[in-house]
Amino acid sequence: MARPRAWLLNFDAGDELAAPVGYTASPAVLARFPALTTRVLGLLAPGDVLVEPGAPPLPPGAFQGRAWCPTPRALEALASAGAVVPDAPALAVLQRVNHRRFSASLTPTLPGARFVASLDDALACIASP
Repeated sequence: MARPRAWLLNFDAGDELAAPVGYTASPAVLARFPALTTRVLGLLAPGDVLVEPGAPPLPPGAFQGRAWCPTPRALEALASAGAVVPDAPALAVLQRVNHRRFSASLTPTLPGARFVASLDDALACIASP
């Protein structure tokens, strides 16, 4: 039988990926979490739990850890909570595939679509036929 999951809903993962060293979520970011959590609770399976700051530790090994995005902070929080930490891609891989450039490189969806990284690139794009 599969273990129930312990979910860490790190909705600020993009912020952490952008500046991982010493990242701490601001109070404004954390204030948005309850409403977002309410919206996704229906996706959790029966028996799954949320890993939340200040909650008592889980029984060791009883829950398989899962994160919205398996960032280093998320994996550390899951381990601290007593969940079994999943294998996860390296930080550099998460950063690469989370960037819009990666998605844009897969397949542009409109004729002439392109990813621009500077004002000069954007102006050249606008000036082209």
